[in-house]
Amino acid sequence: MSKQNRADTEAEQFFIIRERLSVSSNHRAAQLTLAAFLACFITVFGVLIYLLPQKSFSANENRLLSKLPSPELQSITSGSYTSRLAEFYSDQFPLRDAFISVASYGDVLLGRREANNVVLLENGALAERKPLTVSGQRNLNSALDAIERLKNGFTVDSVVAIVPDALSASSSAVASYSVAENANVLCLSTHIDGAYFKTDHHLTAYGAYKVYSVLGDVLGYEPYAEEEFTRETVSTEFLGTAWSRSGLYLHPAEELELWRYEGDEAFSVSGDLDQKGFYDFSKLEQKDKYAVFFGGNHGYMEISNGGEKPCLLVIKDSFANALLPFLARHFELCVVDPRYFNGDLTEIADHCDGVLFFYGINSLVSDRDLVRLTLR
Repeated sequence: MSKQNRADTEAEQFFIIRERLSVSSNHRAAQLTLAAFLACFITVFGVLIYLLPQKSFSANENRLLSKLPSPELQSITSGSYTSRLAEFYSDQFPLRDAFISVASYGDVLLGRREANNVVLLENGALAERKPLTVSGQRNLNSALDAIERLKNGFTVDSVVAIVPDALSASSSAVASYSVAENANVLCLSTHIDGAYFKTDHHLTAYGAYKVYSVLGDVLGYEPYAEEEFTRETVSTEFLGTAWSRSGLYLHPAEELELWRYEGDEAFSVSGDLDQKGFYDFSKLEQKDKYAVFFGGNHGYMEISNGGEKPCLLVIKDSFANALLPFLARHFELCVVDPRYFNGDLTEIADHCDGVLFFYGINSLVSDRDLVRLTLR
């Protein structure tokens, strides 16, 4: 008679015990209780979705929320209706923010130090992680090719400056999207404490000043010294996109600081925006306080104080918003954000003395508008 393997014996005993438990009254009661709880949970929250007022906007995530779609034959047959219905349930689920926050803090407590592609750094800052993909790198290369084609169509000199993301700037060991060696592209170093917000992906005014100082060498101006600016804290409740995306809603807010100088309120801003000065202080009352710079993003702006200065065309994403007040001391500015612009860049560039492309690298990873403008 062959000797039974010990592992087989223990496995057999395990299944015997599990079978006994499955037929016990306590086990059945536990199963029924759990089933009843789940049924009640699904029923109550499913009903509340329709009884509670629908939210159109999430301040925490700074985005519009899905509304209940109308059932139409075409959308039902194509499958888009069920997809939109799933988005509606996800966006309008009661206590949604609380559930997101609990899940995010659960990830952190388990030692991951990352939630929803946002990394909690050792200094307490939140940095967004852009997942590396082949398509993302391909799109980055396409955007850089589009910039090169646009440059070749201009009759004036152009400078291309790219800012790294906050995560890769905090550590050289972090894998991130890269720009192949190109003498025509200036990859700015922002390995400076305080260059980025701790709850947002943008540069702070201090970070923008450091970039402004470096750009002086390639744009041909002498940067003003730090002491020639007045630092003004306009909010102590700033919470940016990294905070919104992370779900770590107990993370403390931070200060929003502006670097002011004499006469900055006298600059005229025209085009898609009509205001005096660089700042829209009414935006400090809303969630997206970074919009204090020019009230947000606009397709085309002209910035001038009537002085005799060379004209610079800035083609940019939102990273440049904090930089523009510094550049305005040296240039008359024409500013284009390709995401909201449908005009002719070449025509504008021909009336300027130089061009600056200024982008955060993660913006280029998902950009389609630079390529669109080359097809005009």
